[in-house]
Amino acid sequence: MANRTVSIWKHIKLNNKWRFAAVYQNPKNHKLEASKVVVTGKPLDAPEGVFYISWYEGEKKHWKKIGPRLKDAEVAAAREARAQ
Repeated sequence: MANRTVSIWKHIKLNNKWRFAAVYQNPKNHKLEASKVVVTGKPLDAPEGVFYISWYEGEKKHWKKIGPRLKDAEVAAAREARAQ
């Protein structure tokens, strides 16, 4: 099996609705920022929320809840990307 692409998402409350948002990546140093997400193409402060990872196996999308720490999500994403 080829390497999988695993993405990191943050589950946040926005306008009284829960939604998933992509974690913001700083364009200067390419590092993810735990307190920011991207909503409709624009960075947004979101200090609270829970991180998830997602990936596809065939056509099925999988989600895994990680917790409130970005570092844990990065480690889980790397581990899942290596899994076969």
